[in-house]
Amino acid sequence: MNYDKVYGCNVMKSVKSQETIGSCSISDLASQCYYLWKNSRLENLCLTPEVCDLLMQLRSKYKLLLLTNGEAQTQREKVEAVNCEEFFDAVVIAGDHAEQKPFPSIFQLCFNKLEVEAWDCVMVGDSLDTDVQGGFNAGVRATVWIHRAEGSVLDGPVKPDYTIPTVLDLPRILAQLQNCTCE
Repeated sequence: MNYDKVYGCNVMKSVKSQETIGSCSISDLASQCYYLWKNSRLENLCLTPEVCDLLMQLRSKYKLLLLTNGEAQTQREKVEAVNCEEFFDAVVIAGDHAEQKPFPSIFQLCFNKLEVEAWDCVMVGDSLDTDVQGGFNAGVRATVWIHRAEGSVLDGPVKPDYTIPTVLDLPRILAQLQNCTCE
């Protein structure tokens, strides 16, 4: 989903509607644009059937927790729009707490919610700076970076234990970790 394109289309709709309605203050126009963008963005958020199947499969074997950074109300709206709570044992919106990823305290809260130790956990995410670094800071067993861009090279200080192009490849990594007896 190209959110810039969705946002751009909604700005144009809003501007065109102002031409037919009459004059409007810039702040009213900006509010209307934001409202259209936000609603379009939420309407277009979804999990594919394959991802839903994967989450159900994983939840039958593992405890799953969704940890998301950001302003609490915005993140809550996204979680509700995707209707994904059923796939997780717990959902933690870091904006409701004093610290967000990559701080260890938010991860410790998650470990406590699931009644697990850090070493029993795998952090899966799409951000090196918050997800992967946070996993390292919290002492999880492994970090998995979902990296969709082809051909780019990791050149920063944060190096995930595993990199996959799609979350659908996660079972392969979990199988490797299950077979590994190293500590």
